Amino acid sequence: MGLKRNDLIPVSCGVVVVLSALLYVYSAYVDHRMIQIDSFIYKGKRVKLIESSYNCGFRHRRMTERCLEMAIAKIWLEKNKEDVIEIGAVSPYYFQNLTHDVCDPADKHERVNLKTSMFNLDLKDKNVLSISTIEHIGMGEYGIPINKNESAVSALKKILRESRKCLITFPVGRNKELDLYVFENTFSKPVTVSFFVRKLNNSFFEGARDNPFKGIEDNLFMETKDINLVKRATYGPVGANAVVVIEKE
Repeated sequence: MGLKRNDLIPVSCGVVVVLSALLYVYSAYVDHRMIQIDSFIYKGKRVKLIESSYNCGFRHRRMTERCLEMAIAKIWLEKNKEDVIEIGAVSPYYFQNLTHDVCDPADKHERVNLKTSMFNLDLKDKNVLSISTIEHIGMGEYGIPINKNESAVSALKKILRESRKCLITFPVGRNKELDLYVFENTFSKPVTVSFFVRKLNNSFFEGARDNPFKGIEDNLFMETKDINLVKRATYGPVGANAVVVIEKE
C-alpha cells in the first residue's frame, strides 16, 4: 500500500528541519572562519585586518602582508602621536589626517616632507615608524644608488639605538641579510621581536588549492615562536608568507 499525501507531510517537514539545521551549522562555521580570516590576534586581542585597494587587497582574495602591518601601525599611531617620524612613505596611503614627519628620498607622495636618506636624520628622542621599508635599503631600488655604508641592518640598528620608541615591520624573504640578522640575534627589553605567518593549512602556498574558501584563508595570520617555521617562509606569490614585527617600548 502506497503512502498517502498526508503521510508525506511529516517526512517533508523532517527533511526541512534537518536541512535548516545543517544550513545553520554551516553558516555559523562560515561566520566563524570569516571572523578568523579578516582578523588576527595581537597582544592578546583580536585585531581586524586593513583592507585597501592600494598594495593591500580585500579579504575575499589573498591580500599582501600590508593588511596585517597597517593594522598594527594603526594601533601604534593611536598610542604615539607626538614626535613621530616615519621612515618610508607608507601610512599616508592608508590613513588620512596624519601630521607626523615622513622621510622618503624617492616617494612622491605630498606628505613626504623629508626627502633625504634616513641616515641623515637625528632620530634621538623620536618615535619612529617604519612599515615594509628597511628591507629595501641598500638594495639599489627606487632609483636610489647603492651606498655600502647604508644597509637594511645598519638602518635597523640606527632606529633601535636612537629612537625613544619604534615600530618596524618587514616581510621575510625580501632581504636575506636582514632576515639573518634578526634570526641570529637576541633582542632584550625594551625591544621585542614578533613573527607572524600565514596559516595556509600549515603549508606555504599549499592549502588554498582544495580549500572551499578558495584562497581567502591565505589571509589568516598567526603569531608564532617557531623560528624554523619562519625561516622556511618564502616570499610570494602575492606578498609575504611571514612578517617580522619589531617594537621598542
